Amino acid sequence: MKILLVGEGPGELGGRSGEKAYQTDSPGVLEALLKKVQSSGWEIADSIQWMYIRKYKAGGFRSAEQRNVKGLYNLAKEKGYDALAFARDRDGDKQRQELIEGAIAELLKEHPQGPGIIGGMVVEKLEAWILALAGKNKSENTKHPEKRLGEITLEPMTLSQMLAVVAETDLSKIPKDAQSLNTWLERARAVLGSSEPSSGRG
Repeated sequence: MKILLVGEGPGELGGRSGEKAYQTDSPGVLEALLKKVQSSGWEIADSIQWMYIRKYKAGGFRSAEQRNVKGLYNLAKEKGYDALAFARDRDGDKQRQELIEGAIAELLKEHPQGPGIIGGMVVEKLEAWILALAGKNKSENTKHPEKRLGEITLEPMTLSQMLAVVAETDLSKIPKDAQSLNTWLERARAVLGSSEPSSGRG
């Protein structure tokens, strides 16, 4: 299975962030989470940092956020990839979440045969997911989850520390209130299958 991976920056994408010419295959948090869900049977075929997404203007999606999701999906389909995996920070913008979730629902309805979609919002940003992966409750209830990182490690938190949290986590014990993370992981299981028990039982 070949996957197009898209994320906000180095935390999400690792060495796959930045311009193509300078990318490496060192993992970020999203790839580490995919491996945690399913350890084999797939590969990252291509990656794009969100700021480098080609600007799509055509199509029935009126907002830039929706056009980006549809454009990425169409790119995955044109390239013959099996799935699009992405995460987008909400950053307090609930309308952004509604638009992107609406785009995902529309694409799944229009293309039931795929590619699969492993995507959604990070509420509010990646640090909230790291807190939840470390078993912390109410990780998505603050606009500044990075201020709570001292609960699990010294600040500032490095990518290697984030990856260590992912590696050590038990996905079945992620707090239920980490809704955006649990939704993303459930979508990953639906597309990849699962090597671990279901999440959201903590």
